[in-house]
Amino acid sequence: MLAGVWAALLIPSLVTSRREAPINTTENFARSTAKLAAVRAVNAEAQAGRSRAKARRRQILIGLGMLAVATLGMALYTGSWVWLSTSLIVDAVLAAYIALLLQVKQQSQAVATSVSEPVTQSEVRVVAG
Repeated sequence: MLAGVWAALLIPSLVTSRREAPINTTENFARSTAKLAAVRAVNAEAQAGRSRAKARRRQILIGLGMLAVATLGMALYTGSWVWLSTSLIVDAVLAAYIALLLQVKQQSQAVATSVSEPVTQSEVRVVAG
C-alpha cells in the first residue's frame, strides 16, 4: 500500500518533468524564432512594395504637374483656345489625382491606427539543474 502511494505521488512528477525538459524548450524557441523570421521577411517584402508604389506615385504627380505647366505655357504663348482647354483638362486630371492620393493616404492612416499589436503570452520555464 505504501508503494502505491509513493508511485501515485512520484510518477506524475516524472512524466511532467520529461515534458518540460530543456530539449522541448529549445525546440519551442527554435519554432518561435522561425515564425518571427518568416514574419520579418513578409514585412520587408511589403515595405519594398510600398516604397515602389510611393516612388511611382511621385513620378506620376511630377509628370502631371510638368504637363500642366507646359500646356498652360503653350496656351499663354499661342493664345489658342485649344491649348487653354487642354490645360484645363490636364489641371482637372491633376486635381483628381491629388484627391485620390489624399484619399489613399487617409485610408492607410486609418488602417495603421486601427491595427493593434497582438498580445502574446510568453511562458517562462525555469530549469533547475
